[in-house]
Amino acid sequence: MHLLLAALERQTLKVKLIFGFISLLLIILGIGLDSLHNQTILNDSIQLIHDKGMMGLSKAKDAQLNYTLIGRTLRQAIIATDAEGRELALKQLSQVRSQLPKNIDDIRTRLIQDENQTSLAHYEEALAAYMREVDKALLLLNANQIPEAQILVASHKFQDVGIHATAKLTQMIQIKEQAAKEVAQKAQHIAQHGLWLTGLLVTSGLLSGILCGILVGHSIRRPLNHIRDAVVVLSQGHLDHPIPHADAPNELGELARAITVLQTEARQMETQRWIKSHSAEISGALQMASTMPDLAQKFFSKTAPVIQLGHGAFYLWDETSQQLHLLAGYAHLNQPNPQTSIAIGQGLVGQCAREQQLIILHNPPAEYIRIQSGLGTSPPRSIVIIPILRNRQLLAVVELATLTPYNNDKQSLLDHLLPILAVSLEILDRSNKTARLLEETQSQAAKLEEQTIELAARQQRIIVTEAWYRGIIESAPDGMLVLDAAGHITLTNPRIEMMFGYSSSELIHHSITTLMPDLTSWEQLMEKEKSTNRERYAIHKEGASIPLEYAITPMFQNDRLIGTVVVLRDITLRKQTEMALRDQSAFQQALIDTIPYPVFYKGADTRFLGFNRAYEETFAVHRQDLIGKRVLDLEYLPEADRIAYQNEDEMVIHQATSVQREMPIPFADGKMHDTLYFVSGFRRADGTPGGLVGTFIDVSDRKKVEDLERLTLLTVKHEAHITELKREINALAAQLHHPTLSDLP
Repeated sequence: MHLLLAALERQTLKVKLIFGFISLLLIILGIGLDSLHNQTILNDSIQLIHDKGMMGLSKAKDAQLNYTLIGRTLRQAIIATDAEGRELALKQLSQVRSQLPKNIDDIRTRLIQDENQTSLAHYEEALAAYMREVDKALLLLNANQIPEAQILVASHKFQDVGIHATAKLTQMIQIKEQAAKEVAQKAQHIAQHGLWLTGLLVTSGLLSGILCGILVGHSIRRPLNHIRDAVVVLSQGHLDHPIPHADAPNELGELARAITVLQTEARQMETQRWIKSHSAEISGALQMASTMPDLAQKFFSKTAPVIQLGHGAFYLWDETSQQLHLLAGYAHLNQPNPQTSIAIGQGLVGQCAREQQLIILHNPPAEYIRIQSGLGTSPPRSIVIIPILRNRQLLAVVELATLTPYNNDKQSLLDHLLPILAVSLEILDRSNKTARLLEETQSQAAKLEEQTIELAARQQRIIVTEAWYRGIIESAPDGMLVLDAAGHITLTNPRIEMMFGYSSSELIHHSITTLMPDLTSWEQLMEKEKSTNRERYAIHKEGASIPLEYAITPMFQNDRLIGTVVVLRDITLRKQTEMALRDQSAFQQALIDTIPYPVFYKGADTRFLGFNRAYEETFAVHRQDLIGKRVLDLEYLPEADRIAYQNEDEMVIHQATSVQREMPIPFADGKMHDTLYFVSGFRRADGTPGGLVGTFIDVSDRKKVEDLERLTLLTVKHEAHITELKREINALAAQLHHPTLSDLP
């Protein structure tokens, strides 16, 4: 056994697996063949039970049932009370008799034992005798000898024949049941024997398989345990420990030789572990940064203890100004005059940005820079300037000063960190841009919301305005038409129907020339719009002419005429009123002209509105020359008088008072005439100043008469006074004894 195990250990894993697989396969094959043999026997037994036993019993039962139905249907035909019932029973009897021979043939094909063959022959003889008796009964029944048929069926002979046939069939059924039971017991015995044999084979195969598995397992596990122990020793840091089975010509030998190769790379793996562990820690810290200055500070604080960082500066590239700006520093604020902005190519940092290449200075001069602490100062051992790139695009430049030499391990660590730092910078930059964009979007959304609210309000106002305008159109006292660009009517209001007698449906889609036949085209009415004459005549539906006053409002969209609103006003009443007013004005003018005294009237603005003929004759003027002028414009009056008259006119009109006085006025004959001047202001119906009416009467002749009368009166009074004086003088002279005036010579 030991030799077999040692031989297996030297074999390849493929040979070991093939050995175990073939052993297991042989065991399974033996068990399978035995199971297949037992299954075949059992299947044949079951098939025999089914075909010869169960199906034979089923056919025998069917024959027994049909035999019973023959007697039953015969009795139903005999006792039937009508021909239809008898006919139905006879038809069923015929069907059952035709099926019974088929049942017997099926039974014959499924008989195995000779005893059943004999029983079947006896049954056929008894059945033939029974069928002869049945035929006799049918002959009597067909001859309508029903009582005789009933007697035949009820006879002992008929019953004995039927009982004998039934007994033979029952005997055959019992024999087949006993045979089926024996076959089933035999099949059960075969199944139990096969089960026992299969269990024995399975147990033997299981034990053999376990033995083969143990051998193969030991041949694999023992060398693996030796190699595992060596790997454990290597994991403890003993990298010089020998690896067993390295000379084996199988897979375990290859594994041992691979472990030997891994042994030589263990130090490199340790270095990579160191790099990745610190890289993961620093990367996690960088990903937690929320701002760019925070990102730079976290980068310095996490890398400083790993690479022995003494100083550091983080410069961020600004695409707009094309400069590097100091973003953050590490122990950097104590440096004199730190540069906050660096142009491309300026110094080593600017050169690094231009070339986008790493710059390393080993052992810089002591006066270059000093790394300070509370205990002392020291020059850096290395200065490293690193560009941070993303898709060959400069994002930033980092300058590091370390206390220890800058070796490959530190370079590898930074090689892992710089892409993460670049991605973090890009993410923060995008986040800042996204935040600004979000603010702008929110602002635009707010404005859009305001515009939406304003648009909704404007839409509501449009709806209200449209309803308002429609209400105005519907309730407007004037007729209103809406025309399209071709001059066809698209909308009317009720007033149009009242004015012209047309319904709205009679006018829609018709030209406006329907109402104004004298128009040759719609453009002619548009040309009239440019003139001052907005009056014309339209035709009523019944043919009457209607004077109209119209107004046209074109509607434009993008400098294109899309329609026109036409407002029509029936001015028949106004025309009649104007005619009456002209008649009344002519009458009033004739009435004023018949007054012999000059008459004038002015408006609220003190301008002349009219004169009578006496006024024109008095001053030798024409009314057309003076209407619309003020008294200040009357050059035939003295300027002082004109100013006085103007002031007086304004006072009389404003106060609605009257003035009456005597005044001299120069007439057209060049003489001054004494006149009685009358002027009176009036108000309109609403109480506002309306103007004045004035006249004057030439009283020059009357003044002369009055002067003569006054002189005569004065003379008479003077003479009376003289007479009175004479009387007083005479009285006084008498008292003084002087001569009286009458006594004087």
